[in-house]
Amino acid sequence: MKKFVFILTALLFGFQVLAFSQSKIARIEYLTDFSKIKNSTSITFYGWDFRHLIFSDHSLNNYRDINSWIIPGWLDYFDKYNSGTHFMSKSFKKKKFIVDTLSIQPLVYKVDRMHFEDNMDKRNLSIDSIKFIVKKYNVTGEGLGLIIIADEVRKSDVTSTAFVTIFDITSKDVIYIYKITGIAGGSYGLIAFYGRGWIDVIRSFSVFYNELYLFQP
Repeated sequence: MKKFVFILTALLFGFQVLAFSQSKIARIEYLTDFSKIKNSTSITFYGWDFRHLIFSDHSLNNYRDINSWIIPGWLDYFDKYNSGTHFMSKSFKKKKFIVDTLSIQPLVYKVDRMHFEDNMDKRNLSIDSIKFIVKKYNVTGEGLGLIIIADEVRKSDVTSTAFVTIFDITSKDVIYIYKITGIAGGSYGLIAFYGRGWIDVIRSFSVFYNELYLFQP
């Protein structure tokens, strides 16, 4: 009976992954020892790091709006559509889930508005740059940290891309990185247009993380 339940669960996750993979790109970019994630008793969710975002949409008239209007709008949008911190906690039911959105998330408001502009000198994030970013986080404590580092919103292919990253808080060593490209669009206004893509990222992470958790030893 247990074997049947396991096979049925595996098939259900397989169908979920297939359905998601047809509409978006999601893959593990980096994974060290998954047992560190399984064995940890707590995880701290630091929210989003939008400081490295490339805004590839030239319909934006004023880059100042990204700090003052668009990013706060996205954060409200997540809660409005039940994809905020409470939704993220559902993937970590067996751990103490701590929310700290004040240590990293507000740092974006100190970034110069023109930093978000898409230009030839700016490059998308890589695994090495993600590791460098995490090492610079001014956070303390024990257990795991969870951060979503935004990479790019792109009008040409209607996407929102981010790196969902889990790291050891004490050492700042990255354990796990998922790069997910969510499908944006379907709404008017930059908040809803790309916000839909970010929600796609969040919900895709939940599916793929739980599938990975199920099959990792």
